Amino acid sequence: MKLSSHPSVRLYQENKEKGIKQVSVIEAARVKEAAMDCGADDAGIIELERDAVSEYRSDLTGVMHDVKSLAIVAVRVSQTAIRSRAHSVADQEFKRGWERFKSVQGRIADRLAAMGVKAVGMPVGFPMEMRRWPERIWMTNEKLFAAEAGLGRMGINRLLLHPEFGASVLLGTILIAAECDAYDRPVEYNPCIECGLCMKVCPTGAVKRSGDFNFTSCYSHNY
Repeated sequence: MKLSSHPSVRLYQENKEKGIKQVSVIEAARVKEAAMDCGADDAGIIELERDAVSEYRSDLTGVMHDVKSLAIVAVRVSQTAIRSRAHSVADQEFKRGWERFKSVQGRIADRLAAMGVKAVGMPVGFPMEMRRWPERIWMTNEKLFAAEAGLGRMGINRLLLHPEFGASVLLGTILIAAECDAYDRPVEYNPCIECGLCMKVCPTGAVKRSGDFNFTSCYSHNY
């Protein structure tokens, strides 16, 4: 087979003739619209060069060397189900939510690709980069990124509190190989009013009035 007749070479030539190019700058509104169309309940965008991202920048460029922007997406879960003291009920809702989230995240990346913008959804939760154990095995910090993207602020319960959905959201990051014409900033107010209700309703008592947080109790209930 001649190189010029190889299917991969022919496809490359066809795309070249069609003038398919990677977009270098995209409107933030288009990214958010794509996210919502694909099933996200909210989305925000931050630049890779933001100070808050500096600790994770090398990991993100290691995944996609030409990443310029991060789209943070939020997907709602049932507040009633995840509040249940029954582990099986809360766990079922988390599993349902994560399956939906992964599907939404994949659709968003595909939609951006169709718009000429290279994108990849970052894994959320396990499995992580276990080869780096016992050092940091995660490459993103969704709560930090979401707060920077204006999707809420951290509460006493160590969860991001969305202004509309509260803590009942799943968060994820999509790397975008393009700059956006506008970026989001943190919300000016904290939805957490420090009422202490999260301490009273926490099914495992992980949230303490002293400010301490029992990670093991929380982790055991959710996994």
